[in-house]
Amino acid sequence: MAGRRRLESLLRHNRAGFAATVIKHPNLTLLHAELAARFPASRHIFVVRSPAQNIRSILDRLQLAGDLPAPPQRIWDQVPPPWRAILRGQFLLPEQTVGLDYVEVLAERWNRFADCYLAGNTPMRLVRYEDFQADKLGVILAVTEAVGLPQVADISHLLSHQYQPRGANRERTPEAFFGKKRMARIEAICGRRMEVRGY
Repeated sequence: MAGRRRLESLLRHNRAGFAATVIKHPNLTLLHAELAARFPASRHIFVVRSPAQNIRSILDRLQLAGDLPAPPQRIWDQVPPPWRAILRGQFLLPEQTVGLDYVEVLAERWNRFADCYLAGNTPMRLVRYEDFQADKLGVILAVTEAVGLPQVADISHLLSHQYQPRGANRERTPEAFFGKKRMARIEAICGRRMEVRGY
């Protein structure tokens, strides 16, 4: 994505990962068109979540508040380097990040992922996280059927299993987490694409 490596080199150095039946890696969304051309028989799923909740979840995982003018250096230094690069806009065009704070950068990142789906170059099955939360089993069965994966076992007992630690701010409303001003900025940046998704 940064132009430092060709796709074939990435595939060659990650043979085991790309040989899996199911690959879940959100950043591969940005390489969707290239991967679809390289693997024409593959099926693709695009999972989307409302931008405010998506950004809150990321910041919660990184133990960053949503209403800081800028993360203090002592907190910034605790952010893992890959996420630090993302918060600085590594996957955005330089002109997209001028004057933006870390929350606005994540909002623009949400837009970039949304644009991959909206471009419609190759088909992707859209799954809204909120729909999944409302009917986990129904969404899983619909998606697996759409991509040609057979149902081989009953997973009903696993639907509420917590695979990642729950965020400390999960129960707070986005407005409480970000504050009114930041929340308005997220909606201003992502608004047009949010409407397309019904947010």
